[in-house]
Amino acid sequence: MDLIKKLTGYINIIIFQLQYKYLFSGSIVIIKPGSTCRIAKNVKILNSKITVCPGSTLEIQDHTKINKAIIYVEGSLSIEPDCIIENGDSPGKASILIHDGGALEIYHHTRLRCKIWIRYGGKVKIGKYTNINEGTEIRCDEQVQIGDYCMISYNCVIWDTNTHNIYPDEERRRLTTNYYPKFGHEIEKPRTAKIYIGNDCWIGREAVILKGVTIKNSVVVGYRTMLSKGIIEDNKTVIQEISYRILDK
Repeated sequence: MDLIKKLTGYINIIIFQLQYKYLFSGSIVIIKPGSTCRIAKNVKILNSKITVCPGSTLEIQDHTKINKAIIYVEGSLSIEPDCIIENGDSPGKASILIHDGGALEIYHHTRLRCKIWIRYGGKVKIGKYTNINEGTEIRCDEQVQIGDYCMISYNCVIWDTNTHNIYPDEERRRLTTNYYPKFGHEIEKPRTAKIYIGNDCWIGREAVILKGVTIKNSVVVGYRTMLSKGIIEDNKTVIQEISYRILDK
């Protein structure tokens, strides 16, 4: 019976869910029953995998290009016209992972080469003409908003969440044992606080923006600067204070 169920599932995917026209460009696009999917005819999907779960919504508007990306939608994803989602110079794939009814809105003429991971119904908005480079990771369990004409460099971290709860040792051991080989399983949402990044901001390489940060318009965040909570006002530059000593041999 298990074998028959598996075969039935595979046949269902192959016949009813797989979008065949994208196979010719090296892509697998699976639209599951009960989902809503609108992909404009002139969208290019190359060497990518897209899965849209039941009850979820995917909209990709005109002239958008998706190349070497993994997209999983258990919620909603809206991509406006003329966007690019690609891996760039990264050896891996760009990825958008939306779980638990989360939502991602990408405004027009935006290029993403990063990883976005949304859980617990989190909501992410990325404004128009914004670029986010390779190695950068956005993790959202509540809300992350990034404005227009922003530049976010390589290997940055933007997290509105602690990502994990700190459980007593016995509870963490129980979860680890029960869910092995999945480590770090959560039974409740970690602590979160919204992140807001305004328009015309430049986030330098390897900067870290943690939960509760508000960055207003025309702000520069320097290389390897870490921000946690607080508000950065308009037209400011933020750098990490660096101190060192020179000693005799």
